[in-house]
Formats: sequence, structure tokens, C-alpha cells
Amino acid sequence: MQISIKIRDGTLQIASDVLTLNSSKFAELINDLGFHEIEIDDFDPDTVRIFLTLIEETEVNEFEKGRFRELHKLAVVFAVTWLESRCREWLGDQIESISADSSHELLDFLLDEAVYIHDKWKIETLTDLFIRSAGKWFCFSNIQYIISSYLKQDGDLNHTKLYVLLKMCGGNTKIVLKALFCRVIRQNSLDAATKHILGIINLPLCFEHSPNLYFRLLDVLRYLEDLSSQDLRFILDLEIDTQKKVLMRKNFIVDPILLDRFAQEEIDDQCETLDDVINAATNGSVKNMFGVLDLLVKVVALNPPEVEAADHFVSSLEDLYKDKPSRRASSRYVDMLMTAMIKANQPQTKSGVMLLEKLQKSKLLVSKHDHIVLKLFGDESLEEFGSYTAVRIVQFTLGPVIRMFSPRSQSRELSTPRSLEHPYSEPHPFRLKIEIVNSKDGNQTVRACTEQLELENNYNVNRLFSSARARFYFTVRGPCDDGTEFTVPNQLMGRWSKWWFHTSSFTSRFNTYTVTLVVEYYASDYTVI
Repeated sequence: MQISIKIRDGTLQIASDVLTLNSSKFAELINDLGFHEIEIDDFDPDTVRIFLTLIEETEVNEFEKGRFRELHKLAVVFAVTWLESRCREWLGDQIESISADSSHELLDFLLDEAVYIHDKWKIETLTDLFIRSAGKWFCFSNIQYIISSYLKQDGDLNHTKLYVLLKMCGGNTKIVLKALFCRVIRQNSLDAATKHILGIINLPLCFEHSPNLYFRLLDVLRYLEDLSSQDLRFILDLEIDTQKKVLMRKNFIVDPILLDRFAQEEIDDQCETLDDVINAATNGSVKNMFGVLDLLVKVVALNPPEVEAADHFVSSLEDLYKDKPSRRASSRYVDMLMTAMIKANQPQTKSGVMLLEKLQKSKLLVSKHDHIVLKLFGDESLEEFGSYTAVRIVQFTLGPVIRMFSPRSQSRELSTPRSLEHPYSEPHPFRLKIEIVNSKDGNQTVRACTEQLELENNYNVNRLFSSARARFYFTVRGPCDDGTEFTVPNQLMGRWSKWWFHTSSFTSRFNTYTVTLVVEYYASDYTVI
């Protein structure tokens, strides 16, 4: 049977089987409601023709950029799931292919489509991918151009697009302050978009990095021609709040110990319930949400929580950490734990995953972009790592995330090529001391702490890597017996974590495996937003 598709400039005929097999929406209209004619006159006629052709061919390798948005929207509206997935997969591939040579036009297209999908369907994966992919090339002019040109743009600004661009700036305050200065100097009054930007950016960091630009911007703001008393109060409040936060940052207490596995075992012995974990977090035995997650590995194994207890646990942690954003864990870390529990397939898995999912949804406890991962050591076998007995000193520069070390390096300093500069912080020397010692059960345990270095400016890198906002851990990855591959964090090397693999040893879960030492740290104090 042929179905008539009415478009703006005519009518198309297509077999009903083609439509119903590819689309649940068409199946409902044709099979359930008995439609023989369907109007699609809200879309460009040529785009509809391409859409129907793709449904017939059930294959697509490339999209025309000018028609991508409408084709994707048609796929969503008419529930052609394979085409919807292919559209997003293609866009993701294009975003991952961003390089130093990417043109302004291409970058604008990719960002606009990712933002549109985010705003229309609440899908964040593509905007997150853009931040990671384009952020790697931040030091190149094309990337900086799309940031500064959008911030200078008059009128309202899309909040999602603004967030993505500011995230890409990392710790570079100059580009934001210069663009804001150019935006404000053309205005007579303080518009809503400018107030929004001033309200979300890290002004204390702007003050510390670029004091001259910061004060020039404030001077321009104060003397706007049509500045209302309410806006003047807004600017004054910003200045006061900025100075308060600058003073608080100077008084931050540094705890140089990033990991003490022996101390962690002592806390493990004391915690058997969710209430015990709350007490450990309250009295300071656990310094951040990473430590809380460590304890949950044991607690869930011994006493799987009910939904009501899990809700109470999450709300208690939110009350404890709501004013301490630097204590959050990263969503990446929570994802790895959930993957490990699912793969272990224990009776307690369901309860454990339920609790982790609740924690994952809390913006007060888990964050996405505020963490930066630095991989310190290259891939080595677990056995080889276990044979360490000496103190290892590793010196590196805050710069590219991807740089690896050999574990045998006594001391080494990385140079940072301009093309790989990390967008979140300017390069600064930093040293980590790793000690391998014996624990009370006769096994080897790890202690890692920072070592203070003399710096030429006001940056205190050890403050950034204090245990309150940093986490030192292992990641182990490799193929499983079923052919899949996943990555798990260091908990699976601890005493209670091995329990999740019951009769099987940890290593038998992998055919081959590698381990990487990682420092993941909270960096929002050192980023523009």
C-alpha cells in the first residue's frame, strides 16, 4: 500500500511498509489510526525528500551541514531511532575531529548544533564532548576567536552556549575580561546578558590573574551612562564578594597527603553502615566525597541499603557538603564504580548501583567539569607495581593531561609544547612523593603526598593539590572474559573491593590488564567558570 506524504510543494508516494518498519510514529498513524495521507508541511520540502530517501535506503554516511538540524529533528519527531542515533553519532564524530586547523564556520556549526540538541532535548553528551575536544586546542586563534566574538556580541546570549565557551577558557581570564570590556564599553546601561556573565564567572581568579583588566572593567561598569541604582548595588556587591573570596583563598589550609592507604584501612575497620560513613565525613576522618565513595564499597557489601536509607544518606551528605564545593567527587569516578559493581554481578549490586545513581544526580556531591585528571605513570602490570619498595619522586608540569611517565623515573620534568597546553591552568612545577610501605596485614600499601616547590608568582600549586580537593588513585583497565572492556578505579585493589569478585581473583576478571596512577583534582577555583 502506498502512503501519500503532503509537503509544501506537492505530494510524495512511499510504501507503507517502509514507513512502519522504520518509525513507531508512522506505524501508529498508519496501522492504528488508519491514515492514508500524512502532512509534513512544517519542514523544508527538499529536506523531507532526503528524509524519506534515507528511510528507504536505511543507510547514511554523511550529512549536509545546512540540512543536518532539520533531518535530525524529523528523525526525532517521527521516532526513526536508527537515524536519530546516526545523526548524533555523526555530529559526535565531527566534534571529536576538531583540530587546530578547524575553521570558524565549522566550529560555530558544531557548537550551535550541540547546544540546540542540549536545549531542545536535554542531552548534554555533545556539549560535554565539545568542551573536551575544542578545549584541547584552546591556545589556537580559531578557538579563541569563537569565544571572544560571542562574548562581544550585543543583545541576549544563549546560556548553554555561553557556559560551554566559558568552560573552554579554563583558567584563561584575559580573553574573558577583554571580551567583556569590549562588550560593556559599547553599552549605555548594564544589560541582562552582561549581568549574567558577571554573576557566573570566577571574579576572584580574574582579580588574581589580571588585576589591571579587572579594575578597568569595573571602572567602565561604574560609569555607564544609564546605570540604575539597582545595577550599581549589583556591581558593589560583586566587588565585596570578590575581595572576601580572595581572602578566603589565601587562608586555605593545605593538607599535602593525597593518599594514605594504611589510614584508609583503619577507617574501613570502623565503618559498617551508612551512618558510620556520615560520622566519618562529619568528624573529618574522610576529607571529601572520594573518600566517602571508598567506604561505600565495603558498606554496601556488608549491609545493602534500602531506598529510604539511601535517600537519607544522600540528603545528610548534601547538608554536610553544600557549602564545600571543593569536596565533590567527579562523575567519571562514580561511573567507574558503578561499572565495576555491575560487572561483579553480586547480590548487593542492585543496591550499590541504586545508591551511586542517587549520588550521581546530586550536584552538591558530584560534578562534571570541575575536575581535571592528570595521569602520572604509564601503563604497567600490577605485579610490577607491587614490587616497588623505594620512594619515588615524580616532578611534572601542570599542562597536558595525556602526558605519561615511566614508573622507574626518579625525577623528571616535562616540557609543555604550546600545541598541548592544558586550558585549565598555566604550566607550573609540581612534585609528588610516593612511598610504598607495609600495611598491618603484611601487604604493601601506598602513601602519596605533595612536596612544596618555590614558585615565582602568587600561584600555590600545593593548595590546588591539597587532599581536600585532590584524589590520588589507580585505574585498571582491560578486556573482560565476555569480550567487553571497562575501567575501574583503585578500590578494586583494596581489601574490601576484592570481595566484589567473590571466588574469582581480581586479575582473573581480565584477560590482560594495565594500571595507571592518576591524580584527579577539583579545579573550579582555578577556572573561569
